[in-house]
Amino acid sequence: MKFLDVSQNPFVLPAVDLQRELSRVRTGDESVQSVMSRIGEVSPVRYLVNVSVKGLAPGEYRVSEKGTIASRFAGRSEQRALRTFSADPRALPIRRGGFIASVIADEQPKVIHHLSITGDPALGDEVAACGSCLVTPVFEDGQVTEWLLAFHAGAEEAQVEQLRIAIPNANLLTRTAKQLDLIAQVRDLNARLRRQLQEVASVQQSLLPRETPDIPGLKIATSYLTSDEAGGDYYDFLRLPDGRWGVLIADVSGHGAAAATVMAMLHAILHGYESRAFEPAPIMEYANRRLVGARLEGTFITAFLGIYDPVTGRVDYTRAGHHPPRVKRGAGGGVAALEGGAAPPLGVFDALEAEQARFEIAPMDTVVLYTDGITEAFSPDRRMFGEAGLDAALITCTGDPDCVVDSVHGALYAHTHSRKRADDQTIVAMRRLAGA
Repeated sequence: MKFLDVSQNPFVLPAVDLQRELSRVRTGDESVQSVMSRIGEVSPVRYLVNVSVKGLAPGEYRVSEKGTIASRFAGRSEQRALRTFSADPRALPIRRGGFIASVIADEQPKVIHHLSITGDPALGDEVAACGSCLVTPVFEDGQVTEWLLAFHAGAEEAQVEQLRIAIPNANLLTRTAKQLDLIAQVRDLNARLRRQLQEVASVQQSLLPRETPDIPGLKIATSYLTSDEAGGDYYDFLRLPDGRWGVLIADVSGHGAAAATVMAMLHAILHGYESRAFEPAPIMEYANRRLVGARLEGTFITAFLGIYDPVTGRVDYTRAGHHPPRVKRGAGGGVAALEGGAAPPLGVFDALEAEQARFEIAPMDTVVLYTDGITEAFSPDRRMFGEAGLDAALITCTGDPDCVVDSVHGALYAHTHSRKRADDQTIVAMRRLAGA
């Protein structure tokens, strides 16, 4: 085995350095800038002209960029801070005739010796000192859409064998630059969308209660953890004229700005309730009529609305497609589900006939409302947390609302092994105090 010495070749090691630099670039401009900065090291080219013929009639062309290696590199260095993506060639003037028109008349690459170009309609006298030229086609979907004209100083310096490298290099560089520009545009779009979703999420969270209300006889703790996107979880406390309190938890289907918008609609509907029938079923039926009238196009809301009487400890409630709340009995008791008061989700059917059920919170009992981001959290091996996981977390805690929140969060992390959430996770825990 024999290794040949490449260290003495003036172009090999600079070519390696160029490829290393190209592997780090992120936009099309950066890739072309890297080539411009080093092309003199890997090629004897002195003047480059980029020509676009995409969408033009035969004989027409646009000069998208031209100049000496030094001037083009300097120009791109200045433009780098001013633009992220390549300029639209359609904004450039259409030209005809001259040296460029003569060499792009067909789709074949060319090597031209003994040049004498002065007074050219597109190049003027800029290449008058150049003696030879490589003409390389660049393809898109099987058609020549661009040309690269590489001018050399010597009258016979440009050689046919150079086309073997120039043709793939020019096409690969063009495709790479376009792909990098697309990636940069997608990255920029994603950043703008993320900022918009963050703004939506901020507005959404401003609609939640600013502080936990002081409801006689109850100790309350809440938790609202968002996913990466703006979501549709919602909870609220509604003080009624007769001294009772409405306690609501709801979940809009889907994620993102649309779900957050529907959540804001539900907030406005409930706070603008127009009847004196302050009972869960008629309130839910009213909200359903308003949501159906808004034509939500497949979006629906699951919700639980309970109305708590501080005097008696009774809760009248309706459950519109929402998961049954859990009731933990005392400090060391079991956990039961509130299955009654069933109704379909809001926004689905024109007429909602909501059932209404009643239960009494015994002293030291804790009612836990939650959204499906809790029960539908998955472990790494795709096991769902489920009602069983929630109930186990409630059994192991004291029933104090703060303990409920901490216990559920701890159990969720032990199950998912992640702080990230695929869906919003909301908890409202309420304990009736002893002697209330």
